[in-house]
Amino acid sequence: CPEEVPEAWVEAHRGARVYLSLDLDILDRSCSRTDWSQGRYTMESLQRELSRLMDGRLQIIAVDVCGECPPQKGGSGEDLRINLARNKELHTFIQLKLLTNYV
Repeated sequence: CPEEVPEAWVEAHRGARVYLSLDLDILDRSCSRTDWSQGRYTMESLQRELSRLMDGRLQIIAVDVCGECPPQKGGSGEDLRINLARNKELHTFIQLKLLTNYV
């Protein structure tokens, strides 16, 4: 994926406490609906990148997921349904990764 965090950065920050902020606009429109330009990540490519970042080399202290398209900004019921499903999927994936690598 073109937006990957460089491996050299990960290695240079080995052991560092890191806060991940994940904006849903990096995902393509089939994966999430935002009020900004959509990226090209699929869920599979995002999960691969998150797995790499959450492999134990960095100390992930928190993760936030943001960037939905709320009704106030034109989000439809379908947008909300897709984003809720995506948020649940990401929440489960991140929890499992954190438990696997840090317990």
